[in-house]
Amino acid sequence: MDPLVHITSVRDAVGLDPTSLMPLRNKVVTFMVGSHGPFTLNYKPGEYTQQRVEQDVESEVDTLRALGALAPAS
Repeated sequence: MDPLVHITSVRDAVGLDPTSLMPLRNKVVTFMVGSHGPFTLNYKPGEYTQQRVEQDVESEVDTLRALGALAPAS
């Protein structure tokens, strides 16, 4: 993971399944990229893995770099 990334929290949050309206226990990951953020990622049950979080966070970092908000990776 990029050294500018700082995960600030990982917590459970109750959400609703859009088709059945049954409650779901989602994971919410909040993080900063340098001085940018906080950013939040939400994961349904079964989608939350370390690999998925790292992939999604790196995607956000790449977007910030593409926008010029972060210096290019060295």
